[in-house]
Amino acid sequence: RAFAKAGKLEEAIAAYNKALSTLTKPQPDHFLERAALFVDENGRPDARALTGLDEGATQLGEHISLHERALEIERSLNLHDEALQRIERVLRKHGRLIPWLITRAEVLDSGKRSPEAHDAWKQAETALKRIPARRQSTAAAREWRQRIDKGRQKAPR
Repeated sequence: RAFAKAGKLEEAIAAYNKALSTLTKPQPDHFLERAALFVDENGRPDARALTGLDEGATQLGEHISLHERALEIERSLNLHDEALQRIERVLRKHGRLIPWLITRAEVLDSGKRSPEAHDAWKQAETALKRIPARRQSTAAAREWRQRIDKGRQKAPR
């Protein structure tokens, strides 16, 4: 961390690599912190960050926070197919998580895949309707509803 704070990114990466190879129980934060060091000259994440996050997900049993950050990077780099593969991987492992269904629809929209996006929005809406009524009034459910409604307007059949 000291190397990173001093702006010595290559030294920081090397230190994280060494630490991760010797730790018996690395934590998601170790992989997330190392991934943050992999940036291009403009400060944008580069693909090496994805490799490290995938390494962490494999080691830690598909930890969701690593996939969330990797998905953010894939979307920022317009890696739509890779983002969709990651979403499917998470959905297979963790079930029909409404935020991931919504994100899949958003990625399909941004990848100009309107018919698939339309179907994905419908799946997200169906999943949201299936949650218990007491949970439908939560802030998260209201936010999901807004994202779904906005997406369905953008991706008409």
